[in-house]
Amino acid sequence: MASFLARENLTREEASVRAGLLSPAGAEPITIAAVIDLRDAKDLQTSTFPVTTTITFACSTPGAETFVDFINAGVDEVVLNGTALDLAEHVGPARIRLPELKAHNTVVITGHARYSSSGEGMHRYQDPADQQIYLYTQYEPADARRVIACFEQPDLKAKFDFTLIGPDDWVLASNMEPVRRSQSTAGSVEVKFGTTALMSSYITTLLAGPYAEFTDSHGSIPLALYCRQSLRDRFDHERLFRWTKLGLDFFEEYFDYPYPWGKYDQAFVPEYNLGAMENPGLVTFNDRLVFEPGATHTEWESLATVLMHEMSHMWFGDLVTMRWWDDLWLKESFADYMGTLAVVEAVPEFASAWVSFAVRRKAWAYEQDQLPTTHPIVADIPDLEAAKQNFDGITYAKGASVLKQLVAYVGPAAFQEASRQYFKKHAWGNTTLRNFLTELSSASGRNMSQWAQDWLTTCGVQSLAIRDGHVEQSGTDPCSGAQSLRPHTLKVGVFDTGTSPYLRVGTHEVTLESAKTAIPGFSSRASVLTLPNDEDLTYAKISFADTELSSVLTGVTEDELANATIWAGLWNMVRDAELPAVSYIKTALELLPQLQPITLFTAVNNNIITALERYVVPCDRGNASSAVAQNLLQMLPALSQEEQMTAAKTIVAAAQCTDLADQWLEELLQTPVGEKLGSVTSTDGLRWSALTAFARQGAATEEELASFRAQRPNTATEVGFAMACAAIPTPEAKEAAWQRIFSGTLSNELLSATITGFQCAEPELLQAYHDQYLSWIGPAWEQHSIGIATRMVAGLFPRTLDSRLGDDHVNPVVLKTQAWLEEHPDAPQALRRIVTEELDQARRTLRVLRVAAPYPGPYSI
Repeated sequence: MASFLARENLTREEASVRAGLLSPAGAEPITIAAVIDLRDAKDLQTSTFPVTTTITFACSTPGAETFVDFINAGVDEVVLNGTALDLAEHVGPARIRLPELKAHNTVVITGHARYSSSGEGMHRYQDPADQQIYLYTQYEPADARRVIACFEQPDLKAKFDFTLIGPDDWVLASNMEPVRRSQSTAGSVEVKFGTTALMSSYITTLLAGPYAEFTDSHGSIPLALYCRQSLRDRFDHERLFRWTKLGLDFFEEYFDYPYPWGKYDQAFVPEYNLGAMENPGLVTFNDRLVFEPGATHTEWESLATVLMHEMSHMWFGDLVTMRWWDDLWLKESFADYMGTLAVVEAVPEFASAWVSFAVRRKAWAYEQDQLPTTHPIVADIPDLEAAKQNFDGITYAKGASVLKQLVAYVGPAAFQEASRQYFKKHAWGNTTLRNFLTELSSASGRNMSQWAQDWLTTCGVQSLAIRDGHVEQSGTDPCSGAQSLRPHTLKVGVFDTGTSPYLRVGTHEVTLESAKTAIPGFSSRASVLTLPNDEDLTYAKISFADTELSSVLTGVTEDELANATIWAGLWNMVRDAELPAVSYIKTALELLPQLQPITLFTAVNNNIITALERYVVPCDRGNASSAVAQNLLQMLPALSQEEQMTAAKTIVAAAQCTDLADQWLEELLQTPVGEKLGSVTSTDGLRWSALTAFARQGAATEEELASFRAQRPNTATEVGFAMACAAIPTPEAKEAAWQRIFSGTLSNELLSATITGFQCAEPELLQAYHDQYLSWIGPAWEQHSIGIATRMVAGLFPRTLDSRLGDDHVNPVVLKTQAWLEEHPDAPQALRRIVTEELDQARRTLRVLRVAAPYPGPYSI
């Protein structure tokens, strides 16, 4: 029984049994009232806070037993239906047994919960800029139980009543508007919030701290925005309110369903584990999205897309929720697709957002879908640990890509009508894939079962090619080993390579339902580039051979989305060892000024950085880095301001392996924050990246870094200082970083920064630590939360691989890791998944390095 009460990993079977017991037909909904006392939150020596939770619920089988989830720091009392339970028998660190239930039940649980520094549960943060304390909650998929007692599964929706007690000079907020604010004790207030509509526990939320607050309204919907006081001056609340209003109008019209949650608040919070979270009435964002001066169009577009993604969840995910985490895609894939669609159609300045989707989101999907841990979009999720790992490129980006193909297949009107009927029929409830397919079949007039089978329940990414006037598809489902054929509705573009840029001279619509099909009206002729998946309508890789490869390596088309599709294909070719990384880099440096919009320019720059870090042989990395730095420095004056900001980040990244940019880095460090070096705005983030480059070269001491740290105390400085100190290439600095990583004292973001800096080194300096990797990952998984353990296990994998030590069949890192997986079949599946994915990435890197060629100098192009 003790192990049961300590078990945090809720299984799907347990959740199903509990849902059946606590959801009798016709019963009143579950209600959960919680009083959370944060009066001592400013005292950082206080690690816990009091919480009292009262839960009322029905039971279909009187006399049965169930349990409440509560990952607690101590329980003082549990009173079930007026009777106090024996704490020793009924209470554990994660669960509380509730025996001998009645048809109608009330349980009152009084205890303490822990403040978090991991971004899970009630996160507490001290702002280094002014020492103020900020708190917020983050729960998905199952961390509400770190703050209150609840039934932590999505299909046991409840009505929540929250009361927060905290300092009287703080903002205290939740999903609903306050209904009462009263004095509690001297210097503190008690705020009671309105009762929520039915919602799952993981989307409830609390906010507390001296946040800067901005208010507005949109029709009858109150709007608010929050950020830390130290970010107030650069917080563009007017822009965010404008986007919010555009989004609300778009989604209410598109779904034909009014915004259902009353107010719409958005809070930007520190050290957030995600980009954002769709808590209804109070969406939370990572405050790294409160940009420094000089933010580019790419960054603003990314923020707008995140904002629309979360707003889409107010319908897809919050109003209608998946029954269990198998159908996580029912909210995340839809939100990823709808977020981009809303930006394209509702926000005028981002009409080309599908370009970003093609080169950023799909790139994530293609990478994830080629790992041995790939899974169907509708996944098999047996427990919460598996759910935590499934917020991945399949569930988000592949699912969204497949939805884009679905819209091409059934038509935009049918997809929209299916969505509208889905919300009308299932509002406030829980659904599975079948529910949406029913509406889609009805709206489109097609039986969607086979389409869903082909796309949603299979694995892997296919390849498209043009041969002899036909479009051909090929692929193998890695989950089943069977040949993979899917229906594709796509377009084939034809471009004249005799012009500059290449002009479109034809477009052919194709329905591909077998291994190959003829392209209607296609005629072959010289000097053309034929592009499968023009307009990026379907989800499949493309590659180029012979004259077509020569064409895309020497020129660009007139169409931005076509260029994005081409460069996505080139990047896949690098990762598949079909195109040497240095060839990609050289071509990118030659064509960068022609790659538009800025989002494509940015994506290619990011790929250059990844290529330098992972896919260029170590002995040539300095040469290639020098080429990148020198060419971009020469290119800077001719670039636009936003292109210069993007290129500057690439130069700084390349500078870790070359000193050719050192003079420019020195000038950057001498440029005060907010002022310009050429058209590059000096920012804290860019300066600390430069300092990390100097530290990696051995050209900056910890004392010098500390001097820069003292000049501008803020979050970016603390993160940058942690990374730069860990990057110093001495045994002493690496040992100090190692000790900090395992001290248990670092918050989530400082831990990741320290790990990143630690990994910046030649293999010889880290060899002893990498040799220990497989010995500590098991204990780390047991001793830390899954969020912190994931950062450690994934971040510290030995990634600096040298092909001179053998290919993917004999490399010692590969062999040792494979042996660990074989010897630990009973290790937690979530841990095995991380190790398996890192092993596969190592194997891919070694395959790419095996075909690598030296950088074709000279540096100047």
